[in-house]
Amino acid sequence: MMNKYYFALLKKHHYESTGFYKSTNVKTTNERRYVMKRVNLFIAGIILLFLCSACREEHTAPVNQLVKDLFCFQTGSEWTYCDSISHSTQKMIVTNYDLTRFAPKPLGGRKAYDWAEWIEMEITVSDSKKTTRLNADIDKDNTANGYIFTPTRRHLNIRCDENNNFIFPASATYLNTYTINDLTYSDVYVFNEHGVTYYVSKHIGFIRCVKSGYFDLVLIDKNILQ
Repeated sequence: MMNKYYFALLKKHHYESTGFYKSTNVKTTNERRYVMKRVNLFIAGIILLFLCSACREEHTAPVNQLVKDLFCFQTGSEWTYCDSISHSTQKMIVTNYDLTRFAPKPLGGRKAYDWAEWIEMEITVSDSKKTTRLNADIDKDNTANGYIFTPTRRHLNIRCDENNNFIFPASATYLNTYTINDLTYSDVYVFNEHGVTYYVSKHIGFIRCVKSGYFDLVLIDKNILQ
């Protein structure tokens, strides 16, 4: 028994004198330091990313200004039209206007600080009550997508890019002036969809809507707020 104990002491003394235990402890300590350094760097990266996101100013992409000028009017706005075919008159009234924002998902994902404008108008034409809805693209300013309730009691679909080009309807035409019933309007855009031609003037709205043989609605009075 004493011999075994004596040889064990000699073995320990030999390892300690040669630095075996010391090198083993140093290696373990270095590994721990390396792991802790990687963990600390990872945590620091997450904190930095969070701080950058928090400091990033929130942005709301606005609806195209030209589209607003043509189609968007405040609550209480009203227009009176005369149909030269049926010889009847009808009113179009904005009963509610609401401007909010929403967060659609663009291609590539959505960032938490990005939003887009959303415009919704409740409109009454005679006995029909419908809604106009417009929104901007989240990843571009000054765009517009949606549909407009018209004096014809139909919807006109709209898509406009950031450069004021109407992608839909594709036949949109600009007129510097347009005269109807001895009244001349400026900045008029002409849209054609489903056989109906719409004449829309900036800051006034629809001035004429015509479908050959069916109706020819012409603006005769207005009281608008924009």
